[in-house]
Amino acid sequence: MGRFDQHTLDFMEKVATDGETPAEHKPDLTALRTMRSIVKSLADPQKAIGKALVSSATMKTVFDKEASLSVLGIYGILNDAYERAWWEWEPETLWQTLKLEHGIETTDELKNLIMALQLTVKTNQPFENWHVFEKVGHAFNFNPVNFSLLQPLEPHEAALALALLRKIRGDTPYESEICGYLAASAKNAGLVYLDPEIFTANCQAFLDKMGNNIHLKNAVMQKRDIGTAAYKIQVARLKEITLYVKKGLS
Repeated sequence: MGRFDQHTLDFMEKVATDGETPAEHKPDLTALRTMRSIVKSLADPQKAIGKALVSSATMKTVFDKEASLSVLGIYGILNDAYERAWWEWEPETLWQTLKLEHGIETTDELKNLIMALQLTVKTNQPFENWHVFEKVGHAFNFNPVNFSLLQPLEPHEAALALALLRKIRGDTPYESEICGYLAASAKNAGLVYLDPEIFTANCQAFLDKMGNNIHLKNAVMQKRDIGTAAYKIQVARLKEITLYVKKGLS
């Protein structure tokens, strides 16, 4: 636990202050493997997991309508159609199968999502390496994924990623650097309280060490309205995050 390298510390400090990451604070990407290379290099799947809770009448309907895309829906449909076989397929095999058998042309967002799902079921990388957690998080939020840049997740995006990882992998523990990343994201966004039911249990301790407003945090945590605008803003933002996660899981 707590495998913080200097790049991680630099990033956490920078994202917690202004969210900007100049070139000198970027990680050494020559040492960072992409999701695709990780999936290809680690062949042993993790403990079997059940089929997703979400299903659909037809595979094509889900993939055709971007507005209805659901991470758990796509995950469940792939498992229903191909069981665990797709976990081991090369990307080109997946794209060709979807095109030939279902008439689906995979978009960049869909490709990123499926690769992120493969990575999640086959490795612990999203739980150990904040660089990978970040990219998986963006894929799960249908955001562009750029491996040459740092792309800090917003708290609501990170919260949805955590919820989806929990649905897929249960209570797999996180390395401390993931908690540090989440705390830095919260600090940059002005959040003082990271509800453990939304985030991870250890995140608050990291945030409190970043000059957090402890008085305001305690009030929000205890649901004790202190009658300030700051308190109302915090409560409203947590509610928005909760609703965002709920929608992303549907």
